[in-house]
Parts: sequence; structure tokens; C-alpha cells
Amino acid sequence: MKHSFFFLVFLVFGVHAQTINSPNIPQWGMTMNFDQFNDTVSVSASGPWDFSSVQPASTNTMAMLPISASSNASNYPDATHVLQSANGEFFFTYDSVGLKTYGKVTSSTTASYANPLTMVPFPLDASTTHVDSIASTLVWNGLTANVTDKAEVQGIASGTVTVPDGVSYQNAVVLSTKRTTVTGPSPFGTYLTVVEHSKSFWLPNYPLPVVEVLHVFSNGSLVFKRSLFLQEFTSFGNEEVLGS
Repeated sequence: MKHSFFFLVFLVFGVHAQTINSPNIPQWGMTMNFDQFNDTVSVSASGPWDFSSVQPASTNTMAMLPISASSNASNYPDATHVLQSANGEFFFTYDSVGLKTYGKVTSSTTASYANPLTMVPFPLDASTTHVDSIASTLVWNGLTANVTDKAEVQGIASGTVTVPDGVSYQNAVVLSTKRTTVTGPSPFGTYLTVVEHSKSFWLPNYPLPVVEVLHVFSNGSLVFKRSLFLQEFTSFGNEEVLGS
């Protein structure tokens, strides 16, 4: 009975053993290819998770670069990195406390936060619980408005995940996240509330989730959904390494 008890204790604590720390991003940045599926996939509460049957609709590229790579760097003096994608530029800092956002520049919106929003904490694991919020302003289509931004994170589990290109990772941590952005009031006194619900799979030394399943709601109505899968190889400047 004694041996069974200690085995059970080891099993319980082993479930949450995987820990993700702040990634070590090369000084020249990193370019990531990802597959996108224009719908959401089911994510169970425990692994393993197998997405090898998913047929992506497109393959795209994004780059996490040093802040100096952005022409908007002077507006984000405390950010260390910029994520450049087809959707715009997104400004971040990675440190031992967490992944922090300072805002974004897109075709319609410019947001620059004096105080960053911590999106996810570091270190993180399957037992992580995190809440952070900020108040700031943004410019939307030339109009300045107040905005509040809130991030809520809850760990789900850790285990093996298999992505559409067939590669399996044994050390993923799965998080359930909710981000709520409230903008307004407008000149008519109305508010825009955008809520993003996602399930994300994090790996050591990856600056972004290897899998993210996203639903976006605008004033309560579903307006967007998609699943994103980072590919096996990640480009570090002119070098390539196998994803861990």
C-alpha cells in the first residue's frame, strides 16, 4: 500500500511537471511558417491531442523581430520585439514575468499602451491562473477612443500534441485564454466589446503557441474563428532548427 501511495503522489505531481519559461529569442529574431485552418478544432481537457487529420486552408509567414526592425519603434520605447504579419505589427516584451503587449499598428487601428498588458505569465504550466488588465486609448479610423484590455488565463493540461504536418511534441502546456477589449464610448454613446476565446499549446523556447484555436465575438456575436499550427521548422535568420 505504501508503494501505491507514493506512486499516486508522483503521478499527481507529474501531471503539472512541464514548465514553460520566457523563450530565448535570437538577437536577430525568428521567422515562423504556420498552417491556418479556417475553422476551429475540438480541444479535449486531456491529451494526447492529435490534429494530424486537419487539412489547412493556407500556409503563411510571420516574424518575431527586434523592435528596431519596426518603423514605429519610437512609439513603443519599452517594447523589445515586434511581431510582423499580414495583419500588421504587434509590439511585445518577453521577460521572466511574462509576455507583455504594448499595442499594435494595423490598417485601421493604432494602440500604444504606456503600461503593458501581461498576456501570459512566465513561468507557466498546467496549473497556471492569471488575470491582468489595463486602461488606455487607441485610434480607430482616425478617431481616438478609450479602451480597456483584459487577459484571463487558465492552465488546462500538459502532454503530447500532433500537428497537421505529422510532427508530435511531448512537452506542450495547454492554456485556456480569454481576452476582452472594450472600446468607447463612441460619439453616440455606444461601446464595442470584442472577446477572444482561445485554446493554446505552448512549447519551451517558442515565442508563440505551436497551436492556437480561436473564437472572436463582437458585442456577443461570433465574427471570426480559425486554428493556427506552427510548422516543424523555424527559421532563425539564415539557420533552421528542428522544433523541440
